[in-house]
Amino acid sequence: MRSVREGAVDPGLFAGYALDLDGTVYLGGELLPGAARTIAALRALGRSVVFLSNKPLDSRDRYAALLTRLGVPATADEIVNSSGGMVDYLLAHRAGARLFVIGEAPFQDELRGPASC
Repeated sequence: MRSVREGAVDPGLFAGYALDLDGTVYLGGELLPGAARTIAALRALGRSVVFLSNKPLDSRDRYAALLTRLGVPATADEIVNSSGGMVDYLLAHRAGARLFVIGEAPFQDELRGPASC
């Protein structure tokens, strides 16, 4: 990822940026060169940044904690992942329904809410 300072991104072009996590922001548990600087520069310019993952094996809270540990402060609200998307859908369209859940522990944790993560 090239940084804003290097001219690869025109920060005035978009109000927000959605960045894939694994292979774009980090790889193998290590932050990729320039990722933290680019994200910090976008935020400093008032641009929204969210992080995407289709890997359902971690909750949004865990992704946020990993990013923060790697030097990119993040909150669960800035993470969009497949488990979280399903939970958001269920809450919006099936609120109060009884569910029989077959899924990984992080998905079940997302359904239970932040206190269980």
